[in-house]
Amino acid sequence: MFFASHILGAAREPRLHPPLMRLLRRPREQIDCLLGDALTETVGKIIAGAFNGHAEDLFALARNPDSDEFLRATLILATAFLTWNRRIDPAETRAFVEWFDEARPVPAAPCGSGKKFKKCCLGKPLHLEAAA
Repeated sequence: MFFASHILGAAREPRLHPPLMRLLRRPREQIDCLLGDALTETVGKIIAGAFNGHAEDLFALARNPDSDEFLRATLILATAFLTWNRRIDPAETRAFVEWFDEARPVPAAPCGSGKKFKKCCLGKPLHLEAAA
């Protein structure tokens, strides 16, 4: 299962997407048992490779307050990559990000700190328009 998911993701096999989404809905302990560190190391690449065009599957898992924070981060990074590659419509991603920002379905994680973060990020509005 572990190696097969990596191979199928690398082969861009879309039939992997539904069972992968089911797997990622399992409790964290089961995901850890099956995937270990791959959740943060390679699952995002598997998600991107196996993506079958159903962005709502990714969004639903990321919205779920029971989803692990590391899984949520992996899903959001995979979504960003898939949007950048135009495999997810940017309007869908924008709607998801705006919903996530408004609804706050999970407690906010502590923000980064340090001079660079404060200088670059704090107090600046989020602009989602594409660069010209």
